[in-house]
Amino acid sequence: MQGFQLTLFTFKNKKIMKKLFSILILVLSFLNVSAQDPVSFKLTRTGAFTAPDGTAFVVVPFEGKSASELYNMVKNNIMALYKDPKQVMTENEGQAITVRGRGGMVWKTVTFIPRTFEGDYTIVFKFKDGRVRVDAPVVDDELTDAAGMLQYGESFKSCSKKLFTKDGKPFDKRAVKKISQTEDALNVPINLMLGLVKTESSEDDNW
Repeated sequence: MQGFQLTLFTFKNKKIMKKLFSILILVLSFLNVSAQDPVSFKLTRTGAFTAPDGTAFVVVPFEGKSASELYNMVKNNIMALYKDPKQVMTENEGQAITVRGRGGMVWKTVTFIPRTFEGDYTIVFKFKDGRVRVDAPVVDDELTDAAGMLQYGESFKSCSKKLFTKDGKPFDKRAVKKISQTEDALNVPINLMLGLVKTESSEDDNW
């Protein structure tokens, strides 16, 4: 009798179970997308950036997306991220996008005053079906302060070198923080351009 009741209950709720199963599939799909690791380039003692495995680029998988779809996705994200995207973006239609941007790259205290030193950087995206290649970002050696003045004797390479020991490890705890700041200055926009993280916006996007 109990077995019969269980079978009857299952039959009566078959539609509910189908809905629950569909919801579960959607949740699992969302978790799979959200679990995709963001790009995380690492700063080195020479001022160059590398992928965690030491290579000069990373390949980000986007299963089921064509090269054209990925190209347009990154392009649209760049246009949303920069105030004047035409000034920073160069296109090789459908194949590659180069971003030439500028931002804070080095943080130092000079005569007891915290200062930000800016530098120009280059990021290159290349596209194939189902994946995007991101070349390690390159930062120009010349730095300027907030007033746009060149810093005598200071360069991105020299500042990077001071953060590491000769064997390539962070010099101290303060160096760890500064290294992380410099890495974030490039990894965050890269991941925004790839759509792997979202910007926080107070604006209503329903239109």
